[in-house]
Amino acid sequence: MRLTCGRRRNVLLALTLLAACTSTAATTTTETSVAPITQESNVAQEDVGTASKEGTPLEPDRKLLEAQKSLADALSIIKALDALPPNTASPLDATLPTWISSLFPNPSGPVASALRIVTKLRSQQWLPSFLSSRASRDEARVRQRVSRLEASLQRSIELGNTDAIYTLAHISVYPPVGMAVDAGRAYDLYSRHADLTGNGTSQGMLGFFYASGYGGIVPVDQAKASLYYTFGAAGGDPSSQMAMGYRYWAGIGVREDCMAALEWYERASHQAMSHFLSGPPGGRTLPLKPTKLSDLSGGLYGHGASVASTGYNSLRAPITAANARAAGETWDDVLEYYTYHADRQEPDFALKLAKIYYHGSIYAGEAVGKVQRDYWRAAKYFRSVARKVWLRDNLATPLLGRKELTKDEQSVLAHATIACTYLGKMYLRGEGFRPDARVARMWFMRGAEFGEKDSQNGLGIIYRDGLIDGKPDYKQAAHYFAAAAGQDHSEAQVNYGKILYQRKEYANALPFFETAIRHAAPFEAYYYLADYNTQRARTGEPSACSMAVAFHKHIAERGTWALNEGGLVLPGDQDRETASTAPPGSTDGSTSSAWRELKEDGELNFGGMGVGMAGVGEERMIRWSIESERGEEVAQNNLAFVLDQGKTPLFLPILR
Repeated sequence: MRLTCGRRRNVLLALTLLAACTSTAATTTTETSVAPITQESNVAQEDVGTASKEGTPLEPDRKLLEAQKSLADALSIIKALDALPPNTASPLDATLPTWISSLFPNPSGPVASALRIVTKLRSQQWLPSFLSSRASRDEARVRQRVSRLEASLQRSIELGNTDAIYTLAHISVYPPVGMAVDAGRAYDLYSRHADLTGNGTSQGMLGFFYASGYGGIVPVDQAKASLYYTFGAAGGDPSSQMAMGYRYWAGIGVREDCMAALEWYERASHQAMSHFLSGPPGGRTLPLKPTKLSDLSGGLYGHGASVASTGYNSLRAPITAANARAAGETWDDVLEYYTYHADRQEPDFALKLAKIYYHGSIYAGEAVGKVQRDYWRAAKYFRSVARKVWLRDNLATPLLGRKELTKDEQSVLAHATIACTYLGKMYLRGEGFRPDARVARMWFMRGAEFGEKDSQNGLGIIYRDGLIDGKPDYKQAAHYFAAAAGQDHSEAQVNYGKILYQRKEYANALPFFETAIRHAAPFEAYYYLADYNTQRARTGEPSACSMAVAFHKHIAERGTWALNEGGLVLPGDQDRETASTAPPGSTDGSTSSAWRELKEDGELNFGGMGVGMAGVGEERMIRWSIESERGEEVAQNNLAFVLDQGKTPLFLPILR
């Protein structure tokens, strides 16, 4: 039966009201998050106004307090800006707000489905302004925040706060949403900060400007670059240490010297490893693996004509992602597809969706498929799968409470054991839950009961670190590590190799590390091979030097927590490594007031496909330039690829 005109109007009116309701809720959320910043800023401005009206200099203690308050206000604004999507007019997803989702427990019902459709329509540009997102209002708020941010930092600088100088320099290179790169201002501020404090990071950034001649701010001077990088490296800046290691390795501005390169790369590698070990059991979560822009185009010669996209390489995540995007897929579409099936109690889709939210990527560990990591949603779907087999929890007897499965239900068991493993990881590491080794052991034992290798490795970590009773049990740990290693589990192979390595049984330990690398171990195995080859190089085996450099270089580049890359660690916080590298709400360590989340290219790499430098923006160009000077191949590839896309000398002066 067709709708009458009156009914059509009623339906349109209902959809309009739903969209307005959703828009109002989002606006309220945004304005609420801004409120504390506005109040804090007003307090600071009132104090400044009082001092100005009096026309008298502030007392030393009050001056220091005023400077610190202004800096704290600025850091709060930076956090608020970083929480916004890059384009405030284009929401990153079309999921329902939490308060609406809670009203509709059945996500596949007609009302919830209608709300989800309306929410997604709001992001479309062709809709009337009253139905589309609030672009102009959002942009106005961002401009106001940026104005307050710069005013707060300038006020703090005027009052003599050197941390404010460093902060303004930093966001001039790694700007938050609403700001643009200002390389000239960054150079001036880093120079001023280095003169006042001798800070290693500021010295290293000066080295970058002299090494690259970026933007023509200063002429290229490799001697000065090496000088500043050396000061920065000696001051503990890992980026400068990597740059000096690369310069000695490649002979840039200095004589080639493998042992000197090894010295600097080893220092950077040690810092990365220290940050890794300062995290939860099993180590910090590695940053997503960066992507080469050339891979997104199928390689330098295109799809099917390049080594990067032929043979086995065609199965790599960047190539798969590029093919998917070329076919019109978006990551929102992928999430919506999996969510649709997962909410209809299909365990294979629920497990895949949970993994995506857990890893923060469509392709586990790869930045090319980056989505918002969401431990709450991951746990929800993992638990829904596990509950199909394990109906009740019992810490004393973990294996009780298992459902008797029929022959038709046996296929669910494999999914449930994997879900048990991930729930064990999350409880062990405090990801989405309060850390609880006993609950973690319960889930791991359920997975290990059916030979799940990740669960066996998790039990090994619990016994090795004595997380239950404070007493390490290396015999039990070795038993579980060996069981998982026998199933080609790379992390377990590393863990078993570490036990042997610490006993100095190098001949037995090294094969485990080498095998782990062949099974795609991303981090620790390289460190122990680097350490072993470093010992050889320093005891009269020069041939081991190049291997040691390569392995230390890999560790330093993968463990980018220490590189302060897009993350803001104030000079005064550098001694508190755990605090300065833990994001808000993380259980990896204490939260630092100066934290900024590391920037990862993720899906935005697609912006560089065939559009030249203008398509990727100066923020990425300067970032890749900095990384290139310290020898990172992916950054060098991306920089060269983008400049080649331009095919005009107009793009080149920025690097002269």
